[in-house]
Amino acid sequence: MGIVFAYAIVNTLLREFCIVILQGHKNMPIKNKVEIERILKDAEEFHKNKKYDQAIALYNDILKKEPGNISARYFFALSQYEKGGYAEAEEAFLQVLKRIPSFADAYFYLAQIAQRQGNIQKAIDCLEASRRVLQKESPRILLLLANLYQEHGDFENALDCAKRMLQLTPDNKDALMCKGMCLVELKRFEEGIACLQRVIQKDPACVQGYINLGTAYVRKDEDFENAIACFTKALTLEPGNMLARANRASACAQVGFFDQCLADFDVYLEKFHSDAYREAIYLHSLHFVQDMSQEAILDKIKRWNQRHALPYASTRPIVLRNPRTLDRPLRIAMLCNSFYRHPAGYMSLPLVENLDQENFPLYLYSDDRLGKDDEFTPRFQNAAKVWRDVKEMSHQQLCDQIRADQIDILIEMIGHAQGGGRFPVIAMRAAPVQVKWAGGLFDTTGVVNMDWLLSDHVETPPGFEKWYTERIYRMPDDYVCLEITPDLPEPDPLPALRNGYVTFGTLNNVNKTNDFTIGLWSEVLKRVPGSKIFLGAEALKFKTVHELLLGRFRNHGIEADRLILHRGGQKHQDFMIQNLQLDIALDPHPFTGGVTTCESLWMGVPVVTLAGTHFASRHAAAHVSSVGLADWVQNTPQDYVDWAVKWANDLSALAKLRAGLRAQVAASPLVDGPRFARNFEQAMCHMWADYCAR
Repeated sequence: MGIVFAYAIVNTLLREFCIVILQGHKNMPIKNKVEIERILKDAEEFHKNKKYDQAIALYNDILKKEPGNISARYFFALSQYEKGGYAEAEEAFLQVLKRIPSFADAYFYLAQIAQRQGNIQKAIDCLEASRRVLQKESPRILLLLANLYQEHGDFENALDCAKRMLQLTPDNKDALMCKGMCLVELKRFEEGIACLQRVIQKDPACVQGYINLGTAYVRKDEDFENAIACFTKALTLEPGNMLARANRASACAQVGFFDQCLADFDVYLEKFHSDAYREAIYLHSLHFVQDMSQEAILDKIKRWNQRHALPYASTRPIVLRNPRTLDRPLRIAMLCNSFYRHPAGYMSLPLVENLDQENFPLYLYSDDRLGKDDEFTPRFQNAAKVWRDVKEMSHQQLCDQIRADQIDILIEMIGHAQGGGRFPVIAMRAAPVQVKWAGGLFDTTGVVNMDWLLSDHVETPPGFEKWYTERIYRMPDDYVCLEITPDLPEPDPLPALRNGYVTFGTLNNVNKTNDFTIGLWSEVLKRVPGSKIFLGAEALKFKTVHELLLGRFRNHGIEADRLILHRGGQKHQDFMIQNLQLDIALDPHPFTGGVTTCESLWMGVPVVTLAGTHFASRHAAAHVSSVGLADWVQNTPQDYVDWAVKWANDLSALAKLRAGLRAQVAASPLVDGPRFARNFEQAMCHMWADYCAR
């Protein structure tokens, strides 16, 4: 979610003490001690009043008279540092260290200069040198060092520094926050949260403490409920805190609080135009809102490209070495951060394992920064001709690697849903042909140099091209192929026959369940007496989400006794088995079901869906159609309700459909890996031939 925390370090210097130490150094010549001390005193006064130019002028005056005066050299460096003249300050601090190698403060400020220049390792080295010459621990140095180690990703050393500081200054707020967040990064969540709670106990008005605690709740077990409460408390204390506002927006998006989410993002993005990650989350969130026009969404997507992708595009012609010939193997690459049990993984693994590697050698670039490898990952690795871990590469390094590999067609599978993190590589033109496919795919990317978007005739019907900046290639079947979870039970008889009532339901993420969708579902329940609706989602473990859904249904005239709210299964197989409780699945709108829809169909549950305008609003329509249930795709809210009611009133037909649906899906293109691979290969040949002809 991109949640960041920082600490403010107040640097105080006992200048009078330093003057005594410096002027008393045996190697320091003083020609006119009285005059020097007078000028130093005047310069010090200017410095205190932040009149750095005047102070610097006086220090220069001293240095002209006596170039070896270390006092003047040191305070000249300090004034330049506080003024922001880091290059001049660095040079002066180094000159001080040549004369007094044991002067720890010079190392301290050199470290801060290096930090501001982005050289974290150099900053760490300077602070470690400062520790060595001091020969005793300094809280100021330990805290900065802890933060630098943390920024460098070395959480063990950061934690050690924080602990050492707490030995010197027990219950120090900044050290506790650093220790707490290091423990969270090391997945010692309970200890980390306890540290952060101590910060707030000591200082109930500590805004950063609430922000860090909210971050910890998210990291621990996606406890968005407590996280939102923490970010809200921080905003109560400091309404202008943009970090708290952005974090609350991101957390609200995860549990479907989109009114608050979009309101917070609007305030945040008004001030921070350069935050590509959070603006991408904002774009994703727009697709969950029913009354958002496609024109408005497209404008905002194009704005993201203007701000965050276009600046990476070269203004000069890019020369790529790939031979423009048709009679040779095509090197295909997939750039993805989800080569594991993730929707992108489920929808791409059958292709990867069935691709003709002789004619389409496959390179897989893994950008997984969360370390979520599972049993899918080695299957991807074994199927690829070349596997590269690219998460540590910069955009330019990754672009250079793709060009060095002479990739002919690059498939981007991260998208805006993950913050648009690698779209700059597309903008740089890493490969001759660049294609958007599964993985963070909910609309046009709007990204410069994204040539194609791989879709199908249902996802993107003819006439929808105006909503896309890419050219559309329509696969003959579904635009994806699903990897089915093994060892699932066969669909059992229709639950309504044993329950005596019809159970509608959905296992989609609760953030898709907006007020419009609940209105549709409520109308279905009203027209089918005695029926119930089953909602299974992980977010239902949160009391606020639970109460929100109850309230929304109540507003539409449906009481709690018609609802079955169930927290999603911890294991994916357990999650899928919950489908056995459903007679008919009701798809949400406008962000429709993807993998969830496919899995409901596999478990014998037909899905009624309302098709919309953007890509995310037609996911389910494509999958339902690909298994031969195109008549379950509706185009108006009224048709959606009528269709669900029609089937609920014909249990014998519904039972027959359920009994044969597993076999129907098994024989469909939705799960036919070899068939999908051949269609994909034809798509690649078409795109390459088009490129060669230009």
